[in-house]
Amino acid sequence: MQNNNRHYKKFVCCADILGFSNMVSRLSLSKLKNVYNVIVESVKSACHGYTDFTKNPPEYKLPRVNHIWFSDTFILYSNDFRLNTENDWFIAEQIVTNFFQSAKILFLRFMYHGFPIRGVIEYGEFFAQTNQNIYVGKALVNAYKTSLQHEWAGIALTPGCSKKMLAYKDSSKLLISYKLPMKNSKNKTLKVVNWARDASMKDKGDLNEYLRKQFSKYVENRDGGEKLKNTITFVQHVLTKAK
Repeated sequence: MQNNNRHYKKFVCCADILGFSNMVSRLSLSKLKNVYNVIVESVKSACHGYTDFTKNPPEYKLPRVNHIWFSDTFILYSNDFRLNTENDWFIAEQIVTNFFQSAKILFLRFMYHGFPIRGVIEYGEFFAQTNQNIYVGKALVNAYKTSLQHEWAGIALTPGCSKKMLAYKDSSKLLISYKLPMKNSKNKTLKVVNWARDASMKDKGDLNEYLRKQFSKYVENRDGGEKLKNTITFVQHVLTKAK
């Protein structure tokens, strides 16, 4: 989707695991390797449309989005495309839907295993050359730097990306506007991935208790207490809004 006359852009999601350093310090290397295998399989399953879990290891097919990881940093990125006109949105609809669905599933799979993540999605310049392990661009830098300011577990969009998504007619199925808690600054109303309304959450019972349990596996209270509180507040906001 790219030619010599135009420079198209990508959606990029950069996320990290809350409490990862604490987990590393607590576990032996052998246990850590097993845990990290679970993390990797969670990433792969979130980014592929169909999987065959009867095989060991599972067989993954039809990737929805591109993905890479290093330690506790996980990056999802779309193929190149543009979002300037109504026709662009029509052409890119499947790319957009697949990307945000994968980001939501990534969050849900990680939380299920006790790894709350904090991430940000940006739309902009990003260059990936997989055979050289080169991944650079303003979109990645902006996503990473913005995520460090967020005081919760969840995936939000940058202000620019939030504004861009207002033109996407199906954004309400994937996203919700929310006043996000920030570090050392006023809260900002942004578009965020609405994982709390996913059908899988209905099986969790009391979501507040579910989140407390999942956070407690690896996140120390002194580090994650405020983020847990803010995540629970988000869930309550979503559920109240849905009534």
